[in-house]
Amino acid sequence: VSGDNLDQQIKPFIEPLIKEINNLDEKVNKINNQDNPFKIITKPNLIGSYHDIINYREYIANYKEQIKDYEKLLKQEKEHNVLKDFDMSLINGDKVVIKIKDYDNKVIKNLVDEIFENKKLKLLFIANIVDNKITYICKSNLGNASQLVAIADEITNGKGGGKTDFARGGGDQIVKLDGALAKVRSIA
Repeated sequence: VSGDNLDQQIKPFIEPLIKEINNLDEKVNKINNQDNPFKIITKPNLIGSYHDIINYREYIANYKEQIKDYEKLLKQEKEHNVLKDFDMSLINGDKVVIKIKDYDNKVIKNLVDEIFENKKLKLLFIANIVDNKITYICKSNLGNASQLVAIADEITNGKGGGKTDFARGGGDQIVKLDGALAKVRSIA
């Protein structure tokens, strides 16, 4: 693109890029953590040439990568905080079946892995209640993880599955949860 009215000729190419940048800005505003704020890279200045298109495309690619890295960092911090805040006094013995409430289901697997390894457990079965739904995660060296999740699922009207060493599931019959956990404990 060259010649007179270059700005007007470039405008149709730049406007969608500016809109995409604005959408990325909105995303950052939603996920931004005040304890570890997102540092936005400086947007290139418009100079009225085709380089504006190239510069903005490059800026968007870098911005997306920066957001992706920031989301990973926030996830790691969240996982670390969950483990730090977890009441380890609930972990007694080498076969543990417990009920917890309001933990983010996205970080429960990492919580299970950390506790299982740190406490050198044979079995860890966690039932997490969030928004009137139950999520089960079971890790076992005894070869019975999928069996235990299936038992809990059956009692609490749930679904799930997995392997003998790791399984997950969930149900919606919270009133039957204590009975399900008692059954899991008796078999574990």
